[in-house]
Amino acid sequence: MKKKPLLPLIAALAISLSGNAAVNAKEIDFSPKASPVFNKAAEFADQELVIRFKSGIAKEEKLKIMSKVQGKELDKQSRGNFSLVSVPKGTDLKQAAAALMDSKSVDFVEPNYQLQAQYTPADPFYSKQWYLNKIGMPKAWDTSRGTSDVVVAVVDGGIQTSHPELSGKVYRPYNSITGGKTVPPDDHGTHVAGIIAASSDNKGTTGIAPNVKIMPVNVFDGEYADAYFIADGIIYAVDSGADIVNVSLTTDEYPAIVDYAVKYAADHGVLIVAAAGNEGVKKLQYPAALNSVLGVSAVDSLDKITAFSNFGTYIDFAAPGLNIYSTVSKSSYHYMSGTSMASPVVSAISALILSKNPFLTPNEVTNILKASAVDLGTAGRDSQYGYGRVNASDALVKTPAPLSPVTLSDKTLIENGTNKANISFDAPKNTKVSLYVQNSQGKIVRHLIKDKPWSGGTVSFAWDGKLGSNAYAPDSRLKIVAKAVKKSHTRLKGTYLSVDDQIVPEINFSGSPVTFSPAVKGKVTIPFYVNKNVAGLAEIRDTNGNVVKSLFTDKPFFGGNRLLEWDGKNTAGARVKDGKYTVHLSMKDKDGRTAPEAVFPITIDTAAPKAAVSNSTSIFKMDGKTKITANIRLFEQTKLSVNVVNSKGTIVQKLVSGKTFSGNVTSSWFGKTLKNVYASDGSYHFQITLADPSGNTRVINVTPFKLINLRK
Repeated sequence: MKKKPLLPLIAALAISLSGNAAVNAKEIDFSPKASPVFNKAAEFADQELVIRFKSGIAKEEKLKIMSKVQGKELDKQSRGNFSLVSVPKGTDLKQAAAALMDSKSVDFVEPNYQLQAQYTPADPFYSKQWYLNKIGMPKAWDTSRGTSDVVVAVVDGGIQTSHPELSGKVYRPYNSITGGKTVPPDDHGTHVAGIIAASSDNKGTTGIAPNVKIMPVNVFDGEYADAYFIADGIIYAVDSGADIVNVSLTTDEYPAIVDYAVKYAADHGVLIVAAAGNEGVKKLQYPAALNSVLGVSAVDSLDKITAFSNFGTYIDFAAPGLNIYSTVSKSSYHYMSGTSMASPVVSAISALILSKNPFLTPNEVTNILKASAVDLGTAGRDSQYGYGRVNASDALVKTPAPLSPVTLSDKTLIENGTNKANISFDAPKNTKVSLYVQNSQGKIVRHLIKDKPWSGGTVSFAWDGKLGSNAYAPDSRLKIVAKAVKKSHTRLKGTYLSVDDQIVPEINFSGSPVTFSPAVKGKVTIPFYVNKNVAGLAEIRDTNGNVVKSLFTDKPFFGGNRLLEWDGKNTAGARVKDGKYTVHLSMKDKDGRTAPEAVFPITIDTAAPKAAVSNSTSIFKMDGKTKITANIRLFEQTKLSVNVVNSKGTIVQKLVSGKTFSGNVTSSWFGKTLKNVYASDGSYHFQITLADPSGNTRVINVTPFKLINLRK
């Protein structure tokens, strides 16, 4: 598989192109009334009108005026008193505008014109790239110049990765010959890469998709590339995240291993584009003639097939391939001709399609290329031009959006505990979808749907206004964002929702009543929930209703789960007496709506627990069957630990460890130690540790007993 030689360099002329008009906005006087203009040559939304109402018009009057044409206000702009109004499908906009203009409260009506930019690169060699205008790039670039998450693999002879036009956009390079990451700076591969993605940076040339990534894959060893290494390069590109693989190589021998690699790519949703070859003959050329590969012939500036281009039934599309000016190694630029140059044109347009909608399958991309191609030669598909010469601008027009607009049942959610905003959007199959709410700072405040596998169609959610804190959103303008993800591709769509907060505050303490010992624990923490943003008052009262301490007054709280703290002290800073107390919490929102008072009981208990203890005997004759028992009578529910301790104070056995009991408890010892051997003669005693729910503790050392080991 041999590359085409480089054609002689033709001198370059630099040209500077520009053009951005600035419009200064100012208040416009529309008096006397102007007749609405509906220019047939202009493009405008077919179900929308822009109305300017007179200042001070009442809402009821606006609704009455709009009802003349069954209009619904989609949005309004207070500066200038403009409203964007939708009318039923099929409405004659000119007649509707005239009806609205009859009202004295209407200053102006016009269609919602759709304006279009015209982007022209200022790269000095742009004028040498005749093919860019031919395939409709200026208009296409208004839609997309590519995105960095779309990757085109150039399976070729390597590229100059440091070329000023390609630096910074090289992704995971691979040398199939060496297995390494370094690729040679090949002229042919660099030329192909520049056609696809040379930077639009006011320097040199511009690529068709200047913002996409390039994956250079070298498959050449000298002047030739073997089928094995081409297949290896294609498989590497697929496994490494390429969306499109461009192969500007040909052979007339069927390579089974390359066919396998192409099928592998198709099975993994990767598009393969290949050159038809440059012998000027009608014969099958591979890999262009393989199934699932788009075969590309070359045309000149007059849309005529070039003398060198191969042709045949395997041709899917034609693209410019004569005198193509692009990047070459040594940071330079040259003209080249060949189907090798036509193939990357198709790859680059496909990259723009995927940049707009990365969730399309290779078959869907191909269908868009077919539907947008300029039919040349015999009507319909033919062996020279395939389905026709590719056209980027029409292809992007025919590319569906990855996500539909996010629609709302109403642009304002009136929060009252029962109302919900119905949210919906369409997402493609085989994606994971998410739906979330952002505040004005762009922070996500609620995940409505998160990474849900989607089989395609409409995604719906009814939102009641609650945030991630489970509290209602305050009066605000929030952004509802839909997201779809597939592999490394993510696309977002958003719309705005206003929240009108009419929620009455509610407070709920959570958890059981608390028993607290300030002597053990410095403070007690009491959790509560409030359903919205409020300002609150909290105070501690005794059993007579007297205020012991005010914790705070008019303290602001965000809605959600919150905490109160009390150190067990009164207003004077002294510790309160043991007994029962209550926390009283009251809240109100910014509009003065008050929550019913919430009350939470707290018991202050600083007294250590008590118990009556005794031994079952004072002399323990240990024979392995006899036991000695500690008799314990608890006066309250207590967490109990019982250990056996020798005369040196060392624990020799643990009988009970931190279990809760009440009433009478017995704990027995047969004489074995922690090492599971029988204890030696000596003096021992039971050590009883008591802990109450407040954390107060008491240690009781029971009267010692004498142990006599009868097992000697």
